[in-house]
Amino acid sequence: MTIKHHPGDGLLLDYVTGSLGEVASLAVAVHLALCPECRRQVNLMEAVGGSLLNTFPDEALKEEVFGNVLEQINSDREVLTPVRSNDVSTEAEFRIFPSPLPRYLFENGKSLQWRWIGFGINQIVISTSSDGNVARLMRIESGRSVPSHSHRGVELTLVLSGSFYDQTGSYARGDMQVVDETIDHDPRAEHGVDCICLVVTEGPLRFNSLVGKVAQPFVGI
Repeated sequence: MTIKHHPGDGLLLDYVTGSLGEVASLAVAVHLALCPECRRQVNLMEAVGGSLLNTFPDEALKEEVFGNVLEQINSDREVLTPVRSNDVSTEAEFRIFPSPLPRYLFENGKSLQWRWIGFGINQIVISTSSDGNVARLMRIESGRSVPSHSHRGVELTLVLSGSFYDQTGSYARGDMQVVDETIDHDPRAEHGVDCICLVVTEGPLRFNSLVGKVAQPFVGI
């Protein structure tokens, strides 16, 4: 697997410093699970940050700060036990999702509950703390596309299975697309296999077509 599209240094730095909310951090963390290159970059950032901390007098750091750092390290190193279920589809789908995504999707061994929203698309809204952003799984049927749209803020799209292409390029497993309100596109799943993505949005999409605008209140994206 060769990953061509990455979050970028700015997003990785925000992730390392804890500046991202839970939803965007989830998308970056899942990309890191798939991308050795970005893991090396994050390790370097953390090493530089650690060196800078060593330049501060001991009394400048509060005790609770050290505790928070240790808690974050232990959380990042947590190894999830694979969830098992009698649902065969869950067994197959579980292999698609790297840590830490399974803890959001397979709580208590439940199977995925896809909701059809039209245009050859199914989705699952992921339950997270409310920070203004929304995370969802989207499954686009082979050869189908999301209607042309722009955005209200930044949208992060991480490919978990299959691939898609649009005006900005082609994206496969592990690739992350980062777009904002300046981008209009209509992502289309490649022929042959459905495309499953983790999508994080800061606000509802801005559909360009009348059909998309009329359907939006019902499809919830």
